[in-house]
Formats: sequence, structure tokens, C-alpha cells
Amino acid sequence: MSTYNLNDNVKDNFEFNLGGFLYQMRYPTVEETEGIQDAFKKAEKADNPEEVLKIVYGFISSTDEKAPDFAETLKKQNIKVMQNFNTMIKTEFGGE
Repeated sequence: MSTYNLNDNVKDNFEFNLGGFLYQMRYPTVEETEGIQDAFKKAEKADNPEEVLKIVYGFISSTDEKAPDFAETLKKQNIKVMQNFNTMIKTEFGGE
């Protein structure tokens, strides 16, 4: 009989750089994921992409006191950075 350790090699967050600052994104819990899925559905139904971004941005923080708010930093980047961000999210959260 096999024994699995489901917590093996599991991190609580991942880090990324933006505008010279280090940010981290926390992985949501299973419980949070259920709420996020509902919020995404409502935002998509209302055609409100800003609400979806607000939900995602809520999991992003920085330990650097000098780092500006992530959403403000991202707004000032070119479109290729946003594309890279979207790719990162899909990769980390198992999207298509």
C-alpha cells in the first residue's frame, strides 16, 4: 500500500519581479478558491474584468517597504509585461 505526503514540495507562495521590486503571490486555500470561482463567474457575467483583477491582486504583496502597490506598478508597464503576468498566472494556477 502506498503512502502519499500531499504537503511534500508544496509552497505557500511564489515570487516574481516587477519594475525592480520583488513581489510574492500567495496560493489561495481550497476554501478561498471556491469563493474566487463564484466571484469570477459574477464578474464575467457582468463583463467586469476589473473585478477579476482586483481578486487576483488581493493575493499579491511585497516584503519590500519601498515597493509600490502592485496594481499601480503594473498599470505603468507596457502590454508585454501584462502578457507575461497572464502567462505566469496560468502557469502557476494550472490554467489553459
